[in-house]
Amino acid sequence: MTPQERYGERLTARRDKIVVDTGVLISAFAFGGTPEKAVKKALAEADIHVSPALLEEYRNVPLELESKGKITHFQMESLIAGIAAFVANAEMGFRDGVYRSVATIKTTCCLNAALKQRQNSL
Repeated sequence: MTPQERYGERLTARRDKIVVDTGVLISAFAFGGTPEKAVKKALAEADIHVSPALLEEYRNVPLELESKGKITHFQMESLIAGIAAFVANAEMGFRDGVYRSVATIKTTCCLNAALKQRQNSL
């Protein structure tokens, strides 16, 4: 058995298109383990796709976790930074079915949430 067969890697040039669930992404950055392995594999082997609604969810969930006292402010900022790095090379899907690579907009969206939260806490 080759290493590629053992780890389920494809030997073709075609990459899968995937969407990563918010819970998996949060768990990957917060706890590691299986979710982290899944996210690393997705980054290495697939094209990541997101929608504006999913980006909003990626941004809001860490803010909600902090407001409920489940994570600290530092953990929230770390989660948002990790998510911003994750989506930086993703393709953005819009309702017209067109996918666009808009890394700057996505990163700005995630970082603006952290700045907004910080301004609200001052």
